[in-house]
Amino acid sequence: MRMNVEAVFTSFTSQEILEEALACQYYDYAFSNHVNYFAPYITNQRYIDFPKNEQRCFTVYSYDDFLYMLPYENMTEEPVTFQKADSSWIPDKTLLSDVYQISDGYVRAVIYYPLEKLQNAQDIAVVYRYDDYDNSEKTETEVLSPSHYCGEYAVFEIWHGKNFRFAFCKQ
Repeated sequence: MRMNVEAVFTSFTSQEILEEALACQYYDYAFSNHVNYFAPYITNQRYIDFPKNEQRCFTVYSYDDFLYMLPYENMTEEPVTFQKADSSWIPDKTLLSDVYQISDGYVRAVIYYPLEKLQNAQDIAVVYRYDDYDNSEKTETEVLSPSHYCGEYAVFEIWHGKNFRFAFCKQ
């Protein structure tokens, strides 16, 4: 008789981060959809859903003063290529960083900004701009508050189109 049992085992770097994850507003509601917020603090994860039994990786990269990860990155071993970009498109905001551009075709990134660089953690946002996928001339510019605060980081989950540009700014 086959039973439909799914199990996910996640190891964190410390008891404090485990407790933060357990207290997270997302824990009871689809924590697996939000586990990327904790990636800098995950040492291992095992996913079991018979017949699957796989180890999942959360590779976190560093660039300038922030960290980032690419969900589903097992499809490629290459980190994102960042370039510095101009800030002429940014609305009236106080920038906390340079402006970065990602020209690669990645659809999703999770970015971690260190709270130690801020006087008030609630003041941070990301301003970003991208071109639509359908090759139209439409360009979107948005300001995004953190998706979550985890340990020492403000976490931003970003879905983007082509020629994605972003900068950290004051809210």
